[in-house]
Amino acid sequence: MKNKLLIFMMIGLIFGFLFHNGCKTEEETENGAEYDITGTWQVTTTWSSATLPAPGTYSITFSGTATNGTFFNSNNDIGTYLVIGTVVQLIYSRGTVYTGQFTSETTMEGEIVGSFGDTGTWSATKSTQ
Repeated sequence: MKNKLLIFMMIGLIFGFLFHNGCKTEEETENGAEYDITGTWQVTTTWSSATLPAPGTYSITFSGTATNGTFFNSNNDIGTYLVIGTVVQLIYSRGTVYTGQFTSETTMEGEIVGSFGDTGTWSATKSTQ
């Protein structure tokens, strides 16, 4: 009985979240982000450990709204993103998390925490095409 109640509560929370987000106007949703992250960006990463890959550059494409959605990169990785004001969080499906902020409308930078606790930094520039 306890498990059924827990499952019912979880389903209610999920539907509540989906319904609440579905009721927002486009203007209300976009107001949560100062800049629009959607589109393609060039990202450069640098890891702090010598045992991790050398600095690398790849492209990443964000699809969704200015505040949240999904992304994929040129290394065939996928994940979700969240933007609040100028703060950005990218969560890769494998567990790596990028946190940072917009430094302008077309640039971002921040820190990386890998799925095994390794750390690094990242920067990104929005493609003009």
